[in-house]
Amino acid sequence: MAARANAQDVPDMALTDRFREQNRAVHRQSDALVNVKLAAAMTDMRMYMQALVFFRALFVAIETALQKNAHLSTVRPMYECFCDPSTRRTERFDRDIQFFQQRLAKSEHAKGRAASVVSETLPESVIAYVTHISKLAHSPDTAYLVTAYAYTMMQAILGGGRILKKLVTTGLALDPDSDDGVAIFCLEKGQTVADVRDRLRSAINRNIGPQLNDAQRQALVAETKQVFLRNNRMVADLQTTADFLRRIIKWILLVLFLILCLYMGVSKIKAKIVEPL
Repeated sequence: MAARANAQDVPDMALTDRFREQNRAVHRQSDALVNVKLAAAMTDMRMYMQALVFFRALFVAIETALQKNAHLSTVRPMYECFCDPSTRRTERFDRDIQFFQQRLAKSEHAKGRAASVVSETLPESVIAYVTHISKLAHSPDTAYLVTAYAYTMMQAILGGGRILKKLVTTGLALDPDSDDGVAIFCLEKGQTVADVRDRLRSAINRNIGPQLNDAQRQALVAETKQVFLRNNRMVADLQTTADFLRRIIKWILLVLFLILCLYMGVSKIKAKIVEPL
């Protein structure tokens, strides 16, 4: 069987295809803790709000970097797609955060607790992430690398939006017929995910890629790996809540109880088998 070609060894491969090839291994090696925290965040309102705050900071940094360099021909095509008023995500993050703040306040009031606010203090992983993007945007020689972050994050939030929206809606008991709390995964009426994703691919493959030399294209492909690695570090910094830990403990105890019942049932069957006639 022929070995899979390395993404950087196929110069005629579309850049976005090279992005995907470059990051197959990163997907497979995703940290188990990261996956657990992502799953937890979709069932715990505080953790999900914390994730929204983290990713909002990232999207603001990307939008700011693209706006700063929109005059560059290697940036403008992505700026026009990512920062288009109909597709930009920042305001949608704000809507979702506000929705959950209000819902959390109502929930705590019903339990007789004082309303609390989810901290907007960013951990070092997010600060380092945002700083890295700002540094790339600072020089015209590296500003084009920001498009790797814009492309990958928008593809992720829209490409997996339908599934993620359903998971969040179910996990946090939201109204399935409303966009409240899940606005970041939605588009304006008349837009389709396929159309926006095609615009993103076109910006990279037809407009930006042809302007880059081989070294720059390789650097852009390599930068997409940083997106996944930095995302993993950021998600790892999500703080588990007391409610989540209580649910975990409850499930562990339930599993242990079921294992004990199964064990005792098997023991009784064995005892009857060896019982003398």
